[in-house]
Amino acid sequence: SVIVRFTDGTFQRVEKELGGYSARVFQHEYDHLRRKFFVDRLTSVKRQLIKPKLSKIRRGETVAKYPVLSEAEERKSKRVQQVEYEF
Repeated sequence: SVIVRFTDGTFQRVEKELGGYSARVFQHEYDHLRRKFFVDRLTSVKRQLIKPKLSKIRRGETVAKYPVLSEAEERKSKRVQQVEYEF
């Protein structure tokens, strides 16, 4: 479980305890905001063991049950986003 403290849309301080799946989802998304990913929590040995699989995923050489951007698609997407946000 995790205790989350935040200010809501009306500037009221809120404290909630999340447990189980909700706590895992919150931590996962919070890690993304901090630019942390699951591989950052692995030992160097485990990271080396999954490196080939992660490389296949990046190259688009794997089938997933969810949408995955290949490395080329990700680069293209970033170029489009950069253009959209230029002022």
